[in-house]
Amino acid sequence: MAAACLDDARRRFGIERNPDESGKSWELGAEWLEEAIEFALSDERWPRQKAGPLSLFAAYHFNWRDLSNEFPEPLASRDRGTCSVMLNLHRRALSVAPFFIFPMAYESPAFQPFVDRLAAALPFEIKSRHLRRMLVNPKNGATRYLRLA
Repeated sequence: MAAACLDDARRRFGIERNPDESGKSWELGAEWLEEAIEFALSDERWPRQKAGPLSLFAAYHFNWRDLSNEFPEPLASRDRGTCSVMLNLHRRALSVAPFFIFPMAYESPAFQPFVDRLAAALPFEIKSRHLRRMLVNPKNGATRYLRLA
């Protein structure tokens, strides 16, 4: 069955980007989103398995519109944006994983009002336990994430 599913995916989306790996994936543009969702939702055509056979992972990368997006490296050279919202559709279940980088210190008076406005607009709750401070090592560009204390 996995071979039939893989053949169907290749017919729809072309050759996968990682043909030598066991888990296959395609990188599709926005114009393919509707068909990719339809394909992922067709999972019920295939026999039930522990992992799969289908899941759809979509990511939207962006920078904040009304805020400075001047960051130290390695963020400064990101061409897809510093923030992302990732969606994973698997067996008709949807998980949402936001990754937001705020271009201000968490001690800044502007930080909490911005997070409050953002939280009011989001379809999910921002929990303070999930917020982290990002520290960038100026020597090698490595990043560490620390909980807000």
